[in-house]
Amino acid sequence: MPGDPRSRPARGTGEILVTGATGLLGRSVCRALGARRVHHRALVRPTSDRGAIEGSGAYTWMIEGDLLRPETLSGPLEGVRIILHLAGLVRSSDVVACAALHVGGTQALLDAASPGTRLVAMSSDTVSRSHRGAYAQSKADMEALLAGRAAVVLRPPMMLGPGSPHLASLEKAARLPVVPVPDGVARRAPVHADDVAGAVLAAMELPDEAWDGRAFDLPGADDLPFGEVVQELARARGWRVPRVMEMPAPLSSGALRMIERLGRKERADKLRQRVRGMQETVHADGAAARSELDWSPRPLRQVLVDS
Repeated sequence: MPGDPRSRPARGTGEILVTGATGLLGRSVCRALGARRVHHRALVRPTSDRGAIEGSGAYTWMIEGDLLRPETLSGPLEGVRIILHLAGLVRSSDVVACAALHVGGTQALLDAASPGTRLVAMSSDTVSRSHRGAYAQSKADMEALLAGRAAVVLRPPMMLGPGSPHLASLEKAARLPVVPVPDGVARRAPVHADDVAGAVLAAMELPDEAWDGRAFDLPGADDLPFGEVVQELARARGWRVPRVMEMPAPLSSGALRMIERLGRKERADKLRQRVRGMQETVHADGAAARSELDWSPRPLRQVLVDS
């Protein structure tokens, strides 16, 4: 790839590089930049599905590079002054892969970028949990890497929109007649990807003193128990609203032990970790985003209708 014309910026491709451009949020950000007639570069791997952003307009320039191959980044970063670092392994439990992309990939960008380059990095509200999975821990480590640097960190919660993996799980649950929910599951404040994209663009305009690695929480406008979120989605789709059944802790524990006895200990451990994370309340405060980014997410009902 080094020396390949596709890995070099063409004239007029702008001073903004978007990583994770083919993902849910990346597509929204590229569309938003295009709507503002802002030229930008979308970092794509040779194997990336580019169809997702090919229709984003004449302002998006696809340029090849790979965060896991640092030697491929110098070309895409040539002349860049702002990196919108949106790449992520959403819902992954692979410790090595998450660390390689979220920490190693971020370090590779910092090493290849010119002095003075600013970075808007996408993290997650899960970093606030005491029980972190692979994804949350790697995002927390990424935040630590950016502390004190010319960066701004954004922490959205469950992100919805067309093609969202979270949305697919919610829709699957909303189709059930009865939704079993472990007792004590925390409330959720989903947010639309387009609203998060708005926060990304607003962060680019922050004054110089704000670029110090500070983080902004981006909670949705409404927070509801998980089961009620599923019910609201069913209503938004016009489906029969399922009944929510809370599973007492002994019942949930018994189900996990049964999975272990069936020889699927790894599966049981992953589910146990996921349930533990679902039961922990994340205290996100969107006041700073509202005041400094002028950010106002749409109501949950509209998030579900628009997803």
